[in-house]
Amino acid sequence: MATASSTGCRRTSSVRLIALVAVAAAAGAAAPRAATAGAGCTQEDMQALVLHLPSTAGEMSVEVAGAPKPGARVFALSGLRRDPATPPRDLARASLHRGDGDEWLRGTLRLRRVEPGAGAAGDYDFRRADGSRLRGRFDARWSTARADCG
Repeated sequence: MATASSTGCRRTSSVRLIALVAVAAAAGAAAPRAATAGAGCTQEDMQALVLHLPSTAGEMSVEVAGAPKPGARVFALSGLRRDPATPPRDLARASLHRGDGDEWLRGTLRLRRVEPGAGAAGDYDFRRADGSRLRGRFDARWSTARADCG
């Protein structure tokens, strides 16, 4: 049986938790969605692995050109590759989607696992234009959405 002092403590904790959730909601911090991976296209319309990664700064989209290869792979992010005559090379890029537009990111993506039809896992260390970092790990479920490139 709970005593009066332990019940008061529980109520205080509950009130603090509710207040914290209300402050986060007022600040625009939405609960991040789950990460997804799937077949897609790069900005240049090449076949790619496309990751959608949630973050408190906004949703990030990551494009990895070409067919995923087995084993761990590390990619340094690059910008747009505008010459379609240049043969495809390992290419990864990431952007942060916010309400006021997209921002290209710099940094590193490490794919630890890619299983078409099952998912992808890895970690990232990205930098924004202002120098702030977005770091984390992901274990993305596979999206069945189809993409026709080229």
